[in-house]
Amino acid sequence: DETNIDDSNSSVAETEIGRLLGSKNFDIVSPGQSAALRQRNVNLASIQGDPISAAGMAAEFGAEYIIMGDASSTARPIILPGSNRPSNRLSGQANITAQVIRVDNAQILAQETFHGKSTHIDANTAGVNALKQAARKLSDYLMRETVRRWSLEQSNARLLTLKISGLSYQGRKQVLDFLNGGLEGVQAVDQRSFAAGVVTLAVSFTGSNEDLGMVLDGHDLGGFVLSIQGETPNGFEIT
Repeated sequence: DETNIDDSNSSVAETEIGRLLGSKNFDIVSPGQSAALRQRNVNLASIQGDPISAAGMAAEFGAEYIIMGDASSTARPIILPGSNRPSNRLSGQANITAQVIRVDNAQILAQETFHGKSTHIDANTAGVNALKQAARKLSDYLMRETVRRWSLEQSNARLLTLKISGLSYQGRKQVLDFLNGGLEGVQAVDQRSFAAGVVTLAVSFTGSNEDLGMVLDGHDLGGFVLSIQGETPNGFEIT
C-alpha cells in the first residue's frame, strides 16, 4: 500500500525494493504477476497484519517469501533560516514499514520501519526520492535479517512443515508417535491441523531437508508407507 504525495497508485518503493533484492540474486515474482494480483477482487488492506492470509496469496504465485508493508511521502515548503519566507525548494519526507513472511508456515522473519528524506523544487520528485531512500534502508535491513535468520536455521533447529494426506485418525497417531519416538534431529512436533485425512505438522528439526526427507520417504509405519510427493525449502508434502 503506497502513496507518494497525492498519488495513491505509487509503486516507487516496491520497484526500488525489487530492484535492490534482485541485484543481490533474490528471485523476484515478476511485476506482471504482482499487477495481476492487484487486479483481482481482493482487498489487499485486509491482509495487512494477517500473515496467514498473505502467505496463502503468495503461495499462488510460487513464492517462498512475501514482503508486505506500506509506504507514504509528503512534501512541505522549506522555510529560509532567519525569516518566515519559504524557499523555492520542498522537503520530501517518507516512511516505509514492511515485514518478510515465509510462505509455507506464515512465520514473520523480519519487520521494521525506516524513514527517508530529500529536497527538490518539485513536490512529486521530492517524495519519490524520499521513498527511494527509505526503500534502500529497508532493503538493506531485510536482506541482512533474512540471511541471518536463514543461516541460524541452517546451524540450529529449523521449523519444517509436513503436510501428510490420506491418513485415518489412527494413522495420524502413528505418524506422531514415529516423529516423537526419538528420531534423530527432531526437537519438537506440533500438530497444526487435521481435516479430511490431511494432517499438517510443524517439526523443529536439526539438519537439512534432505536429512529428514531420507528418513521419511519410504518409511513403513506398519499399515502404510510414507511417500514424499513434493518439497519446498521448508517442508514436504507426503502421502
